[in-house]
Amino acid sequence: MLVICGSHVGVDIDGSVGRIHRHGMSEPSDACGSAVAAYRNAAKDKFSRCTAIALGDSVAYSGFADKFDVQQSHVQRTVAQEALAIAADSRGEMTALPLILARRIAEELEEVVGGHTPFPLAVLNGVQINVERGNTDDAVVEDYFLPLRFYVMHPDGSKEDIFSEAFGPEVTTAKSA
Repeated sequence: MLVICGSHVGVDIDGSVGRIHRHGMSEPSDACGSAVAAYRNAAKDKFSRCTAIALGDSVAYSGFADKFDVQQSHVQRTVAQEALAIAADSRGEMTALPLILARRIAEELEEVVGGHTPFPLAVLNGVQINVERGNTDDAVVEDYFLPLRFYVMHPDGSKEDIFSEAFGPEVTTAKSA
């Protein structure tokens, strides 16, 4: 079985990371909107509420009380736990955000599986990148996938890294996600 998991980010026509001009919209919007909103919320007041948000304090983030938006509450808590690392990342906040979230998504998948699977489970983890090309009047969005991790979880609990076998030598950036 193959599981593909990760985050996504937009790059608008001007090269702004974390923004994309979606079809039918008059202006570019955040991409991933959920993650960017969570980061901006965590960054309020110079990140002073991050610990409280990370612990699920509904005073620090009233969305925790919203039973109809459990997913955003989870994103908010996850981003708050990583907000200081995102802010300090030399690649820029909107570049670091999807890379760090992709790592966290893979970690959470492994927690759900619990380290043991009745069959080999291949996990491809990365970032989907939506890139706006052309000019503002007739831009198109092209989608790319940046693989960050590719491994097999075996029934005996072991993990086999197959990234290099599938994609060649791993490309590293100034800071590993």
